[in-house]
Amino acid sequence: MSDNLASPSSHPPSKVAFVLVGALAMSYGWGFRGDYGHEAGAMVPGALLGMALCLCSGREDWIRRTAIAGWLGAIGWGIGGQVSYGMIPSYTISDSFPDVLYGYSCLFLVGALWGGIGAAILSFAWTKSQKELATFIGPTFALGSLWCLIGALFWIPEHVHETYSLAPLDRLTAAGESPPIWLSIVALLERFSQSLNSFTVSKMHDIDWLGAMTALSVAGLYAAFSKRSRKACGLIAILAIGWWVGYLILVRLFDLHMQPKPGGTQRSDNWAGMAGLLVALVGWMWREQDRVGLLLSRYGFIGGGIGFSVGDFINKPDKIRWEPIYQFEFLRGFDHWKWTEQGFGLIMGAIVSLGVLHLLKSSLEPTKEEAASGGFMTTNEFSVIGLLGVTLWWNFYHNPGTYFEHGRIAKDTLFGMKAPDWLFLFGFLYLGLLIHLMLRNRRADLPFLPSSWQGRGQLLFLFYLWVTVVAVVSKSWPLMSHGALFVHGSFCITALACTWIVLTQPAAPTDASRNIGPVQDREWRSSPLRLTIGATGCIVLLLVLTMATMSMQEGPGDGFRYRFGPNADHLREINQP
Repeated sequence: MSDNLASPSSHPPSKVAFVLVGALAMSYGWGFRGDYGHEAGAMVPGALLGMALCLCSGREDWIRRTAIAGWLGAIGWGIGGQVSYGMIPSYTISDSFPDVLYGYSCLFLVGALWGGIGAAILSFAWTKSQKELATFIGPTFALGSLWCLIGALFWIPEHVHETYSLAPLDRLTAAGESPPIWLSIVALLERFSQSLNSFTVSKMHDIDWLGAMTALSVAGLYAAFSKRSRKACGLIAILAIGWWVGYLILVRLFDLHMQPKPGGTQRSDNWAGMAGLLVALVGWMWREQDRVGLLLSRYGFIGGGIGFSVGDFINKPDKIRWEPIYQFEFLRGFDHWKWTEQGFGLIMGAIVSLGVLHLLKSSLEPTKEEAASGGFMTTNEFSVIGLLGVTLWWNFYHNPGTYFEHGRIAKDTLFGMKAPDWLFLFGFLYLGLLIHLMLRNRRADLPFLPSSWQGRGQLLFLFYLWVTVVAVVSKSWPLMSHGALFVHGSFCITALACTWIVLTQPAAPTDASRNIGPVQDREWRSSPLRLTIGATGCIVLLLVLTMATMSMQEGPGDGFRYRFGPNADHLREINQP
């Protein structure tokens, strides 16, 4: 790395580069999320956005928190990963105006919830002191450990059932003999997991109720034994309660279902819980007079909503076979949905970056940087372990499964375990190495680490970025078509652009005296007029997208669905004789 990257400088950050790196980081990250899915995949774009904005901020106090912002971004956008929106785009390609408008409106809502929660939690990196953030380490670690244990209880019977035959258990039981204890335990776990899954799908609208319940339980128990973490536990409990209230009111009381399916079933209604969680989070920030958090949450809400609705519109020429585009043969067969996903991230990342740029322009005051820890590690250490350990490992264990499924690795077993299982367990060794290096670095700086905070942040960002690029490209390699190859090539180009922007940023000045705007300052408030204009603009946008889609098509597109009227898809089996 050249010396000029770490030399003192007082140059302010480029506004264009700042917004561009946020947009590109989240654009690539959302493409990554499309290949991995769910909460784990959604953590990557949030992490990349948080780290990129810190490194390009031009503020030393923010650069010191690169890892913290990355981890908070991962948590914020990871929470939204539980929302399901796979069926919603099918409404936007129907030939009915109400159904198309409904589809775009639902996509706006899903994106708005995702972005609003993500941006609000990311704001903690710049508004909370090290001491406040450290109080979240204990309950977060406890909750994460419990979720890992629950996941293992589901994984063990599935693994044993695939590797071994449970037929001996049936034969021994029929013969009146006692089976081995381990086999009985596995069979019991399997029946329990099947019953729990059946209950979740049939009775709880396929929502993540177990996660919300355990979060509330852990917060209460941890607060009872740790006085210093009670405020942090209180926030976790408030969010969990908000999640439950949202689900109970919107789904149970008003019987609202975003994606109903034939036969009276529904696709996951986690969106309702997320709506309640966002309301609870906004209420908590309002009570704390955290106007910066409220400001970024608004930017995230608008950015996520616009990103999802406009991003889906990008996919329309292919889905409805619009002649001006579809007539060109070389444009057919591309993975257009991946461009839609990257469009989600590009727009959402750009608008959130504009909100953060507002904080830089108006000089948000620096937070306290006193040394603080959660009892066994500092906030920076915990964030690095979370980024390099949890988010990467949680995603990459999918890769061996893909290789195994398509015959790219041997299907033989070693000591009764398949290759994907061994690679999964090797992750524990990797996690142990990270913790060991962290402890060694406490005693003396490791030689490979740069001496400046900016250099360390750049190293963390580049390692995280390019490891995920290699992983997502290699995961898709067994099924790589020409369209997928083009898309994954764009991942590399986007990552190169992010690398160039981050590495060419001048070093931040050490003088932070110019930062004078407190978190509670009225500077961060939005007037009722601005809020009204913003809401009106969003409504107009949805109407324009709907009319544009209707004008492009002569009939419904492939895989369309109706939400309203006698031909609604969820009424299909009910109406049939």
